[in-house]
Amino acid sequence: MGASSATWGYAFRGARIIAAVITDLLSSGMGAGSELLWAGCSAGAIGAMQNMEAVHDLVEPAGVQMKSLLDAAALLNIQPAGWPWSSSLVPLQTLMGEVVALVKPGAA
Repeated sequence: MGASSATWGYAFRGARIIAAVITDLLSSGMGAGSELLWAGCSAGAIGAMQNMEAVHDLVEPAGVQMKSLLDAAALLNIQPAGWPWSSSLVPLQTLMGEVVALVKPGAA
């Protein structure tokens, strides 16, 4: 992902960091017979989901068995319906805009 008006001018480089960490693990002994649990919770699950295939492509040639655990159902960018508490949920894009406004006033 890159910087744009949709990202309030911030650039996200998580994929590069992930690739560097996985490469370091592979060069430090993670290899055939190893297992990697690729997991994320809440917002971290969104990033884990976005990068899951790239990580698999890095570790599979080395014989590493990868399993994924993603827990982020509350972060789907849809308005939930049918739950008694659904009216208290804020759509993800609105919530993120509010968070960025706290960090970078005037950006949202």
